[in-house]
This record gives sequence, C-alpha cells and structure tokens, in this order.
Amino acid sequence: MSLAGEAEARRRRMTRKRLEKFAELRGKTVQTGEFWDVVVITAVDKKQEIAYQKQLSEKLKRKELPLGVDYHVFADPPGPKIGNGGSTLHALRCLEEHYGDKWDTLTIILIHSGNFYLSTYLTLCKVHVCLIFP
Repeated sequence: MSLAGEAEARRRRMTRKRLEKFAELRGKTVQTGEFWDVVVITAVDKKQEIAYQKQLSEKLKRKELPLGVDYHVFADPPGPKIGNGGSTLHALRCLEEHYGDKWDTLTIILIHSGNFYLSTYLTLCKVHVCLIFP
C-alpha cells in the first residue's frame, strides 16, 4: 500500500474510533476528562446565535449530545467584522464574564461557525464531521 493509502486508511480508522466514542457519550452525563467541559460556538450575528441555540437545545432534548457539558453560543458584536481573531477575543471575554477566574481551568473547545455566506445548517453539520476530543 502506498504512503498516501496508508494515511487514508489510518484516517478512516481514527474517524471510526471517534464516531464510536462519540456514540457512547451521546445522551450520557460525561465525567471530567471524557469530553470538553465547555463547547463554544461563535455566531456572526444574533440571528445565527438564536438558530444555533435552538438546534443545540433540540439536540440536547433528543440526547444527541453529551450531557453535563456547558454549551454556549456567542454572537459577534455588531459592527465591522475582523474575522476569527475578533470572534476568538469576544468569546474569551464572554467566557471570562460567565466563569470569572475559573474559565482558564476548564477544557474548552471554541468552534468558529463561519460567516454570512455559510448557511446555519451547513455550519452545524461541519462541526460534527470531525469529532475532536480533549
């Protein structure tokens, strides 16, 4: 098998393992270190934030996501956008406001959702394609 073929086979095996691990965690309260303590999704505006919050709420009700995790959606402030750097700084500020000094002791994943040109549905699907664990 070629080097590229071996890399592809390894990627497929690792993806399958991640999907299996995620399936085991869905609908269950996770223990510290099993998953992220906090999942943050950035939104480009308030409308996108509301759509993401609604989808997260529905997924939690259907037990499609791990439980015992803090899920947040933070909309970028109105005005000119400076890209993911601006979203990151705003999300960090929101985390500090929400958790105080405790936020820097948590395992947090920050997911940038995209931009005006990317539909809300595609963005949420994108998040679940590559499952990342701490």
